Amino acid sequence: MKMKLLFIALLFILAGCETTLTQAEIDSAKYGHPISQNFAASEALNFLLVNIKEIKSPICQWKPLYMGALKDGAIYGGKWFFGYILDGEVKEKNNLGVYGESIPYKFVFYDGKIVAVFSNKFLGQKPYFGRIY
Repeated sequence: MKMKLLFIALLFILAGCETTLTQAEIDSAKYGHPISQNFAASEALNFLLVNIKEIKSPICQWKPLYMGALKDGAIYGGKWFFGYILDGEVKEKNNLGVYGESIPYKFVFYDGKIVAVFSNKFLGQKPYFGRIY
């Protein structure tokens, strides 16, 4: 019951939050210096190997790098992260040495540095896509 009330409260919080940017905000946004696809993929892989202890020998499929913005969840301040975004799917080996399902990741780069990473998170047993770094 407690979890259900927490989930309902979270839905109300998220429902009251602005999730779109105005044209003026988009026009005035700064995305940092351009970076290459290879640089972004290399930095993202290094981030995964260093920061995600479960990942030992990942298989990564990266999508083309693009300029954009991602918003953090309302309960974490709702901050917008502008920059170059690298989307990807990462498979990792399980304890049996078999690759499991792909896990989605989004890396936000600003001036060549990773400023935010988004992936699957959980609220109790409920998965959602949120910022992990």
